[in-house]
Amino acid sequence: METPLLEDSIAKLAIAGEQDGFTVEQMIGMLNAGVTIEGLLRIIEFRRAHPFPALPWVLGVLQSTGRTPQSLMRLGKLGQRA
Repeated sequence: METPLLEDSIAKLAIAGEQDGFTVEQMIGMLNAGVTIEGLLRIIEFRRAHPFPALPWVLGVLQSTGRTPQSLMRLGKLGQRA
């Protein structure tokens, strides 16, 4: 049985992702593809800081082409300046 604290944490993660344009199914898909919880949080943070309407489409293309979970994490590096 899940604890209330764990349930609250999962709910907050789902709400944060949905507020930034991800569906629960997309987030589950990323986790199933090997993205860690920390990685998912970073992707959500990046999306919040850099709104890009086509991001869910881009994630779908990456996943459908068999790219690695690490390639999903590189999305966060695209908007960073060295």
